[in-house]
Amino acid sequence: ISAGAIIAFAMECYEHGVITKKDIGDLDLSWGNPDALPELVRLISMREGIGDILAEGVKIASEKLGEGSEEFAIHGKGLEAPAHDARSGKALAITYGTANRGMCHIHPLEGMAYDSGKFDFGMAKYGLPDPNTVHRWDEKGKGKSVKILQDGLILPDILNICKFFMYGGLNIDNYADMLSALTGWEIDGWELLKVGERVTNLQRLFNMREGFGRNDDLIPERVRKIPSFGIYKDEQRCAIKDYEGMLNEYYEARGWDLITGKPSKDKLRELG
Repeated sequence: ISAGAIIAFAMECYEHGVITKKDIGDLDLSWGNPDALPELVRLISMREGIGDILAEGVKIASEKLGEGSEEFAIHGKGLEAPAHDARSGKALAITYGTANRGMCHIHPLEGMAYDSGKFDFGMAKYGLPDPNTVHRWDEKGKGKSVKILQDGLILPDILNICKFFMYGGLNIDNYADMLSALTGWEIDGWELLKVGERVTNLQRLFNMREGFGRNDDLIPERVRKIPSFGIYKDEQRCAIKDYEGMLNEYYEARGWDLITGKPSKDKLRELG
């Protein structure tokens, strides 16, 4: 995924004159040219020529290349974006921004599935609104929903179980029953969900120790705008009008500081 993203970044830089023939010689980085891919992958892998810069990923590469190339660097927390467009539903957008690992292709899946109206992952009893009654393009309420989704969908990672079982019908209560039967630890779904919240906050604290904060929970400007191509071309509903508002709602649901994004002392005490 990251390799594909950095290649797309390089091609767009070439199209806009940021990368020139002086940098790549005879290599033709015209947009969509498949013949350039094997050599470009080799250059990146061996860190030769322009590949030495591209091997750093889109965030650092854009910082080194400059000349407005930051616009083409689609990432979250330095991790390149996967194929799922943040504008396909507003829960996905806020999930991308707040995911502790960045714009990875695993954790944002729950936001995308929820936006589609097909999955609540058995979490209605834990406060998650029925996705079939929530408009995918509405921004209000998505921050609260994403908090619940993240706490619940991190549980397969904690339990070392494939996440896709939750797409197949297993839910938090099933996991609690299995864990109790296996270990003798009498735990219910509510306590297990609190474990997910605890781990999410602990990951957040690791990130904050390394200098991450609210600004790193933003998503690129390009994926907030009205799409210029594809099946949602020129559709106003796809634009993210108040991402900051969704982020504030998410922070409030989490008990995090609205300015810094830092978990409050009260929240940390609650989580033990």
